[in-house]
Amino acid sequence: MSAAEPRISISEAAQLVGVSVRSVERAVRILRYGVPELAALCRAGELKLGLAELVSQLTPEQQREAIARGAAEVRLVAGRLRRPVVRRCRHCGGEL
Repeated sequence: MSAAEPRISISEAAQLVGVSVRSVERAVRILRYGVPELAALCRAGELKLGLAELVSQLTPEQQREAIARGAAEVRLVAGRLRRPVVRRCRHCGGEL
């Protein structure tokens, strides 16, 4: 964005394109922290913003590694980031 272009708020951007504020926040994080290939998967409709936002928390190398394996692998990686595995005792249910 050049200095001559006016900046708009996230709320204004959301209203302008007809999406939620949360969607714009996710898109901003993906563009800021994700590799370009991650944003491209979103633009192509192969990956939802929420999953891409999770993957953008990884290092660029980890992001590219998952992307190289395909969109399905990226979804699996994002799912693991969303739900960390908690091992529980089969007798008492307590965390191990």
